Amino acid sequence: MFPIISSTGTEVVVGGDDKHLDSRIWISIQPSLKGSEVTVSTLVKINNLFGRVYLFIIMPFHKLLTRSLLERAVNRRDKVHRKPER
Repeated sequence: MFPIISSTGTEVVVGGDDKHLDSRIWISIQPSLKGSEVTVSTLVKINNLFGRVYLFIIMPFHKLLTRSLLERAVNRRDKVHRKPER
């Protein structure tokens, strides 16, 4: 989807620049008492009016998609780490 700009063992930054907006998505996975804590943050620089209109239209879908992707990742992780039933 987006090229990786930087990556460590616990964080990744992806993003891209376009004439109407520049965007970065930061994803962090840190250990917590319950397993792992995932943080996702988005930074967008609007470059013109088209970028502003585009962001206004896409933002509700962006929020839904982000939540859905995180829920799917957690569910997949839970399936992998689930103890077999006896």
